[in-house]
Amino acid sequence: MSATAATTSSSASVTALPPRATRPDDAAAVLVARVALLDAMGLLDAAESIYRQALDIYARRPQVARHDIAVALNNLAEISHAKGRVAEADDLYRRSLAMKRDLLPAPRADISLTLHNLAVLHESNGDHEQAGRLLRLALLAA
Repeated sequence: MSATAATTSSSASVTALPPRATRPDDAAAVLVARVALLDAMGLLDAAESIYRQALDIYARRPQVARHDIAVALNNLAEISHAKGRVAEADDLYRRSLAMKRDLLPAPRADISLTLHNLAVLHESNGDHEQAGRLLRLALLAA
């Protein structure tokens, strides 16, 4: 893809986002929405930076939906895993999972997704037994 094509497709996607954020948690939501573009382009460093910015904004806003934080933690864990930071990815997945389990009612598909991601992390790290346990839990949560 040429730089012009990338710019054009990115610009088209970004225009679908809210034109401006009026509250800090809106700003975080806009940031997270834009991360998908960066991730799709393979720009993991930029995507990671934006997820961390969004989490900083969320941390200052206790009334923010915990589900949004859990999703951002899960996605940041995926980036950490892709970058080979296994211990960090494991911690982020577990924090995301704990938040998702605390939600009432629990979004079961989200819990299953994070359990699956955690299983993939353990599988890629050679811990097949733990990966199998996590996959069974993911199936039960679905």
